[in-house]
Amino acid sequence: MPASSNNWSARSPGFHSLRGVEVLCTIGFAASLVLFFVMISTPIQAQNPAPGLPPPSEADRLVLIEDKIPTDPAGLALWLVARSPGDKEMARLDLLIAQLGDEDFARREQATKDLTAYGNRALAALRIAVKNKDPEVKSRAQEALNQIEIGTSSLVQAAALRHFGRITRDRQNGAENTARPDEILMAFFRTGESPILIEAARDALAMLSTNWNEPTPAVVEALKSRSPALQGEILRSLLQNRREFAIPLAKARLSQADPEIRARAAFALAYTGTDLNAMGPLLDHMEVLDEATFALVEDLGYRLGEAGTPAPFPMTTAPERKIRADAWRKWWSESKDKRLSLRPPLTPGGPAGSTMVVMLDAGRIVDLDINKKARFDIKELQFPLDAQLLSGPRVLVAEHGANKVSERDAQGNILWAKGIEEPLVCQRLASGNTFIANIEGFVEVDHSGAEVVKFRPKNDERLMKAQRRADGFTALILQSALGEDSRLVWLDPTLRERASFPVQVRTSGGRIETLPGDEVLLPELENNRIVRYDSTGKVTWKAELEQPVAAVRTPAGTILANCKTLRGAVELNEDGKEIWSFQTDTRVTRAWRR
Repeated sequence: MPASSNNWSARSPGFHSLRGVEVLCTIGFAASLVLFFVMISTPIQAQNPAPGLPPPSEADRLVLIEDKIPTDPAGLALWLVARSPGDKEMARLDLLIAQLGDEDFARREQATKDLTAYGNRALAALRIAVKNKDPEVKSRAQEALNQIEIGTSSLVQAAALRHFGRITRDRQNGAENTARPDEILMAFFRTGESPILIEAARDALAMLSTNWNEPTPAVVEALKSRSPALQGEILRSLLQNRREFAIPLAKARLSQADPEIRARAAFALAYTGTDLNAMGPLLDHMEVLDEATFALVEDLGYRLGEAGTPAPFPMTTAPERKIRADAWRKWWSESKDKRLSLRPPLTPGGPAGSTMVVMLDAGRIVDLDINKKARFDIKELQFPLDAQLLSGPRVLVAEHGANKVSERDAQGNILWAKGIEEPLVCQRLASGNTFIANIEGFVEVDHSGAEVVKFRPKNDERLMKAQRRADGFTALILQSALGEDSRLVWLDPTLRERASFPVQVRTSGGRIETLPGDEVLLPELENNRIVRYDSTGKVTWKAELEQPVAAVRTPAGTILANCKTLRGAVELNEDGKEIWSFQTDTRVTRAWRR
């Protein structure tokens, strides 16, 4: 188990303002906030971690303990308030941002110093300012960002938000006692905030609102005053747990004058599966959405049914987006009366039993039906080491020889691409972001290609294989600098090691197959076997197979594997017996079964 990283020393803020409540950071306020939470809290004691991988809730708590961050409701509330500026502070920050471009040099200098002094509380405003058209404002905002000592990363703050949502949910009954925790969370739904923190605030609000019968005043106010995008995030959070009171809140926005408000509310209703009829107003206004959300809307349409949907198409201009939106509206007008069901995220359509194979040396990805006939054949790829079938159909592929990860349609047209040196692993996440790994580590990038998360192994270890789990945990194989030893490592959502054990894996490229119960399926080429390990390193299943390089579990529970010596793929049952095979004249690096 690793030691913690990132020591944090608290600053002394001047004042903070929660929505609707201005609070001076004085002894009086601190006492009142502590008193509020004492009524609902009990001390949480640190315990020695059990062997294996901790559950997500415990992993978040461990991070806070390691960084000496309070884990009780009262202490954590104060800690979060110190990192979220209120409305009056935001107004003050906006004024200082404007002064960065003032004609008076002394005023520009003072504004830069004042913004830097705000520390973490100025980050959201500064992230917006670095995109300012005024070069002086942009330069000075970047200078302030660089000077701010961010002792606690966004990932740790996200863990704090999730833990806060859990402990306040578990210690409250109903809406009458939840105003102040809700106000604290609302402060993180702000323009310019890190997407990581907005997502964590959304998860925390979903937990906090579990027992609510109506929205709190803070939520009602936020749904009036926040941007349409942030209103949509709040609605998604409330609809995530099927809160009945949230449905009329969302539907009422479908008749608002602002088309983006209508689109965001419709997206929340449709994306959560609350009301699929919201696809109509969503598609009516999808052009007003940002590119990342536009892509999620398209994925939503494909998850409702690939048959008859508009074929994936690269878009670079506003007219192309309009043509694309018109095609989706036409599809909806022809499909809305049919019986549609929403598949889970990252679940492609197509006939059950079909198999996608990645042919390394031939530079091809072929999707085979149950009779091994090609449904589509993507050619002219450059040394594809990993791929993921997406709805559409589309394919995400790590082109090791082209130094990029590309998303392609069934004809091979590039829909999206991200340059990265010699990628080994590519994985689309439910958020729409993309997880990419190479020998140096991994990154998570958003739709624009900007890095959201970055990890580099220590001690000159090299990354061999990896996979991100839906709950934010990451499994990866790390190899020593000399190539003598390899180990399986589990990272929690803050990228801290939570489990590790030695494995016999020497081949790089492709994903680790993570399984329920914190298990992993690994190909051990030198040992001529496929092995299933639990999180303590105990073997729970194995099967002999000559020089396997990749292995996945199919929806039927069988194992689909690729071997160095076998030019193709083979399927094994639970007893390790071969029940299906595919052979070709080139090396196959990955196979995947619907």
